[in-house]
Amino acid sequence: MNERITNIGIRKIFECSKLTALKIMKRILKEKNLTKGKISKNDIKKRFYIDI
Repeated sequence: MNERITNIGIRKIFECSKLTALKIMKRILKEKNLTKGKISKNDIKKRFYIDI
């Protein structure tokens, strides 16, 4: 499953504020060097070792 994850998706997963979600998103994007909207559940699993 390589579903794309948005800011809202990240907020749900981490139950954090919008700002924190954006920071997390930027950090993942920086590591992947990708454009917005291309973060997948897999990326978050690998990065944060959480099961989604």
